[in-house]
Amino acid sequence: MKRGSGVLLLLALVVVAAHAQGGSSPVTGNRLGKMTFAEIRALAVTTGFPDPDTAAAIAMAESGGFPHVIGDAGSSFGLWQVNIPSHPGYSGDELIDPTKNALAAFRISKSGTDFAPWTTYRNGAYKKYMPAAPGAA
Repeated sequence: MKRGSGVLLLLALVVVAAHAQGGSSPVTGNRLGKMTFAEIRALAVTTGFPDPDTAAAIAMAESGGFPHVIGDAGSSFGLWQVNIPSHPGYSGDELIDPTKNALAAFRISKSGTDFAPWTTYRNGAYKKYMPAAPGAA
């Protein structure tokens, strides 16, 4: 086990336990509840994504809107599931913070112009989270 990975495993277990009890994480102090599409979209706007709807839809497809989710056997973190082996300049501790995760996703996506790094974009899974076009039935 790599140095520090035990801490991440412990953090993941604390987060999962706190979430199961409906509480907040004693490690981060942040709420663990699911963020809505509107909340994630507002975060994407604040971060500077030129297409906040697509950015938010990808985050919903990747994390279900849970900012503290850890996936891919412990290697992807947060709303946009930033993969640390692919982006070693980030840490799991910082990526469970929604704002830091959004900023990382913004950088990884080349300022919101290239969503190809996300599987849910490439396979179209994000589309079910996209808001309906005005006037669409």
